[in-house]
Amino acid sequence: SMGASTNVTRETMDALPSVVEAVRGRVPILLDSGIRSGADAFRALALGATAARVTRQIVIEGLTLAVAGAVIGLVVAKLSFGTIAALAPETIGRLDRLTLDPRPLAMSVAVTVGTGLLVGMIPGLALTRRKRRLTAGSRGDVSAGGARLRHALVIAEIALALVLVIGATLFSESLLRLRRVDVGFDPSRLLTFN
Repeated sequence: SMGASTNVTRETMDALPSVVEAVRGRVPILLDSGIRSGADAFRALALGATAARVTRQIVIEGLTLAVAGAVIGLVVAKLSFGTIAALAPETIGRLDRLTLDPRPLAMSVAVTVGTGLLVGMIPGLALTRRKRRLTAGSRGDVSAGGARLRHALVIAEIALALVLVIGATLFSESLLRLRRVDVGFDPSRLLTFN
């Protein structure tokens, strides 16, 4: 099947009914400006998009962001090996052989994909539920409970990010202080066995 893709502007919105009339369902009409808010999703539904198609777009956007974040994290981890080797005491051997362990890497990939799917599916399911309510004639207002839950999740996310930043800062500072500790002997001429 074919489709036309364009940015949604006022002119596009005005021309849409005549385009839909001209193709009479033979060709799907795709308007892609991204789903940036709930209003964008409802606008797409009002223009004739199905909830499944809007949900698919939200899931794809969530997966794309999750994978991009994972790739950036992988690059930062790989580039940090040199920094770790430079900051570590000389008594720690085999730092030149630092690699990423495949098991935690596979777990990270699984968590990334799961998070991307979850981030996309939850708004999609909520959108489907709201569309059913609107179709049934009830008001489309967001419940106060849903708004409170979203606010609580945002606060929890900020608190968790703050804890992680503070923990990483304290760990880095402890590592730097550990390098300056007098071990009570000269480690430069020692050989360690494992």
